[in-house]
Amino acid sequence: MADLVGQQISLYRLTRRLSQGTLADVYLAEHIRTQRQVAIKIMHASLTEDKIGVFRQDVEKIAKLTHFHIIPILHFGIYQNERPFLVQRYASRGSLREQHPPGSKLSLDLIVGYVEQIADALQYAYRLGHIHGNLKPENILGTDDKILLSDFSMATVNKGTEKLNQIETALYAAPELIQNEPTHASDQYALAAMIYEWICGDPPFQGSPLQVIQQHIHEDPPSLREKIPELSRELEWILMTALAKHPEQRFKSIQAFARAFSASCKEMGYVYTESTRVFFSYAQRDQNLRDQLENHLSNLKYRGLITTWNVREIKAGENVIQQTNIHLNAAHIILLLISANFLASDYCYSQEMMQAIQRHRDGKAHVIPVLLRPVVFTDAPFAKLEPLPTNRKPVVTWRNRDSAFVDIAMGIESIVLERRQGISLETIPYMTAIEDIEDIEDIDIAAPGGPPPSQSTPPVSRPGLPLTPEQQQRMRELNERRKADEEKRKREWEDYYRKVEEAHLRAIQASGLSRPEYEYYDQALQAYKQAIYEDRNDAAAYRGKGLALAALKRYNEALLDFKQAQQLMPLPATYVSMGDVLAALGRWNEAVDAYNQALTLDASSATAYAGLSEALAQLGRTQEAEEASAQAKQLGLED
Repeated sequence: MADLVGQQISLYRLTRRLSQGTLADVYLAEHIRTQRQVAIKIMHASLTEDKIGVFRQDVEKIAKLTHFHIIPILHFGIYQNERPFLVQRYASRGSLREQHPPGSKLSLDLIVGYVEQIADALQYAYRLGHIHGNLKPENILGTDDKILLSDFSMATVNKGTEKLNQIETALYAAPELIQNEPTHASDQYALAAMIYEWICGDPPFQGSPLQVIQQHIHEDPPSLREKIPELSRELEWILMTALAKHPEQRFKSIQAFARAFSASCKEMGYVYTESTRVFFSYAQRDQNLRDQLENHLSNLKYRGLITTWNVREIKAGENVIQQTNIHLNAAHIILLLISANFLASDYCYSQEMMQAIQRHRDGKAHVIPVLLRPVVFTDAPFAKLEPLPTNRKPVVTWRNRDSAFVDIAMGIESIVLERRQGISLETIPYMTAIEDIEDIEDIDIAAPGGPPPSQSTPPVSRPGLPLTPEQQQRMRELNERRKADEEKRKREWEDYYRKVEEAHLRAIQASGLSRPEYEYYDQALQAYKQAIYEDRNDAAAYRGKGLALAALKRYNEALLDFKQAQQLMPLPATYVSMGDVLAALGRWNEAVDAYNQALTLDASSATAYAGLSEALAQLGRTQEAEEASAQAKQLGLED
């Protein structure tokens, strides 16, 4: 098309051609009176009078998309009575293709930022009845602080699969889009194809437009982990799911895909996100229960989700009220540990709690009442807030108190993840680490060779090209061989998944825990393992790993980790945990020694006295057991 620089369209003068495409040219222009710069896209297609009305309807619908990450249409019309044009905001940094030329490899944190913005914009468009249908780096524009989607498909200017003759479009075309049956999931496929390219520098498929189209329809993308081994299996699985040939096999929504991808990247440690700051507001007589709750939150700490603070962290010489206010006002989540002791404390109830409630009302923090002990609080300021545990049953009334603390920790985790960009706990399928199952079961579950089949492979074909009888026979043989290989691979992977799930279920049954509890502790175990891998001298990680193993009833393994933690840093809490495990194994004399070791380090440990009382009672040392029990109650262990 001829260069139109210097021409005037409506109230805009074209100053420079920004790009030339098969469907349209884009010009930089400025308003003739205000000199405001805009981008004008002039279509090559000429429209008949009957199509002009349809074009206007299409654009009017798209112009109603007013989203932070969708480029606004400022004006539209018909140039020289036949060629449609759109006036849009000018994005000075150009498209993502200009910012990241072919072959570029992007960091995962940058990709996550792109994906979250794109998914948010697409989900908004879907609610208004739009499908983008032409998602590619050339149609995503960048500014200094965000990206903007442009070029939503319009039937009047996009002529079906003709646009796929452009390689830049064919690279990201979902199979159903190629067949002129686009769905919301077509955009998910295109986004996954772009992510694939951003990670490794190569698109999923390469070749001429026709070759790429055939590969989209018939072939699985090459394994990403073969190109970049440090990527997690989970991350590859997420992308392969979004690149499934059939729309129904992909994620249920674009946001579900984006959340899964984002969460997986963050689990790999590639994306920095500020930890959620958690503040404990509690009465001193509930210190023991607070400590037990913090033990269960250590999983979230090691996963980088939270940091915690309580008054015992105030250093000598610091102003207690001042430091408390500083941390209370900086907290993202404030836990009110509710008991009669809390309600009776003038400072906790009248100052800390009221300050916390005000921050909650202002939207500056999330206040969570945690029910420690039975108490009536009908008219309390926090009474209308949803408490934890989720069944509103106070912690001390639970038969298994660990289950109560796990319920609370999982509730806090869900709020933390929701706060961190809306990640759902159910976004990513959970499975115990294979190596842990093998340790428990003393078995070897090996994955089959090659990637798992994502879907049935359509038959090989060459649409539109005549075939000789010999070629037809060869095509049939190739299809039969392909189908047989696929069926075999499918059976192998189904058998593998079945064995893993069966072993997983046996491990849950052996632990005596519910599935959510088991998975919570197992997730904690993986976090502590990673921490120890990174720092072999992390005593807290060894202790946390021991606690997780103990909860899973892997007592002998737990003892080894507690011993390692003791060697690195002897703490009374570690000896108490060791005593609890020895008691669970019925090794009562050794348990007594462990509890006494804890009391040597901290004579005010109520939990050590409580454990010692039970161990002495089991050994028939009744009087000593009663004395230890009385001491535990005196120190605040009322239950």
